[in-house]
Amino acid sequence: MKGKFLLLNTVISCIMLNTHPVNAQHTKPLQHNPELPNIKVSEPKALASKVDLPDLPDFTGQVKLERGLLYPANEQVEQTYAFIYQAKEDPTRIIDWYRTALNMYKWDLDGSTSKAILGTNPRTGNSCSIYCDNEGTAGCKLHISYTFMRKSTEKSGSVNY
Repeated sequence: MKGKFLLLNTVISCIMLNTHPVNAQHTKPLQHNPELPNIKVSEPKALASKVDLPDLPDFTGQVKLERGLLYPANEQVEQTYAFIYQAKEDPTRIIDWYRTALNMYKWDLDGSTSKAILGTNPRTGNSCSIYCDNEGTAGCKLHISYTFMRKSTEKSGSVNY
């Protein structure tokens, strides 16, 4: 269940980044779906520069930050950072580089594919998604979303009488 929530949270973060009126040229309002959880969404804050993220190394190739957003906290999430970079590298090389780096940092990459990485840090519960789009001869757009999960204050398995 936790893995499904993390995946849902990552997907929602990516959707918000790509459908926010400032970020999309043509946006359609999301239709209400009663099967999805009711998630309160606050407006993200634009970031002027990159933020260092724990256990997520910087790509060593040529990238330039185009946009950064900080999504505020909710009941389960402390905060989410979403970045879009213009990369001059081949998308396959970028994804392979991040897959190797995250494996070295011992991330769980169970939801990953050959073109996208969905990872969870088992030590912290934080999650990230990394993918490229708009591929072309000049490189691609590199999307990175990193979610800090709230720490549980309850002890698992304890019963109070």
